[in-house]
Amino acid sequence: MSTRAFTTKIFLAVLVWGSMGLMIPHVYAESATEIQSKIEDRSKKIDQLEREIKEYEETLTVVGNEKKTLESAVNTLDISRKKVSTDITLTQQKISSTDLTIEELESQITEKERRVTNNKSALSETLRTLNNVESDTLVETILTYENLSELWDHVETLERFQGAMNDDLEELTALKAELESRKNETEQKRSLRKKTGA
Repeated sequence: MSTRAFTTKIFLAVLVWGSMGLMIPHVYAESATEIQSKIEDRSKKIDQLEREIKEYEETLTVVGNEKKTLESAVNTLDISRKKVSTDITLTQQKISSTDLTIEELESQITEKERRVTNNKSALSETLRTLNNVESDTLVETILTYENLSELWDHVETLERFQGAMNDDLEELTALKAELESRKNETEQKRSLRKKTGA
């Protein structure tokens, strides 16, 4: 195998690997931004509802301290009804916010899975190229290069490339596992909120 053919194979493998890693869809970024915006909106609503609940509780305390007249009792019932209604709305907002967080995590997990698949494909292509290079006999490989230094440089380049690919794959796999763990925790919180109504 000539130096030119070998260099061409390496170049193609690097090009395939690089292009697979760079094809990140813009749809994901827009979707994540929209979801994050919705989460922030829900958080603001939750804060407002919590303030209203606190005000109702303070008013209930004041009304409870007033004389026990019919009007006071009606006031107490009315404020209690408003508080319960606001509690329900708060719980619904928290569940909705948790749902959005889960949606965002699912989107991130899908993206990481896509990148892992692309990196696996690129790594497979690199391994095929390495296999082709390694299938040449030692004498053929040595004769392909002008000197041993050039041969050694190519071997080191291939090893660094393979190491970088393995590192990327391990990092993405770990990140995917972390996101799945966060998703499971968030789903458990949502389930608990639905059960307890808190």
